[in-house]
Amino acid sequence: MTDTASRRVRLIFTADGTTRLVAGSEGTVIHVDDRGTLHVLWDDGSTLGLLPHYDVWAELCARCGEVLVPGCCPTVDADGDPR
Repeated sequence: MTDTASRRVRLIFTADGTTRLVAGSEGTVIHVDDRGTLHVLWDDGSTLGLLPHYDVWAELCARCGEVLVPGCCPTVDADGDPR
C-alpha cells in the first residue's frame, strides 16, 4: 500500500509497557517515518508509534474494517487499495 495516511490498524502487541492501549485497540495511521515507525492516532485519542520488529499490528480493510486479507472485499485489492 503506497498511501500510508488514513490506513487503519489493530494493535496485537506493543513492547511499550507504559501505554494504556491493549490488544484489539484500533487507530488511524497519521504518518510513517523514515525508520518505518507507524505513528497512530488511536480511537481513544492517544498517540503511539508502532515500531517494526518490536510491536505487532494488523492492517484493517478500508471497506469492511476487518483484518486485511487478500480477497477480503471484492472492491479492495490485496494491499487494501480501492480497485
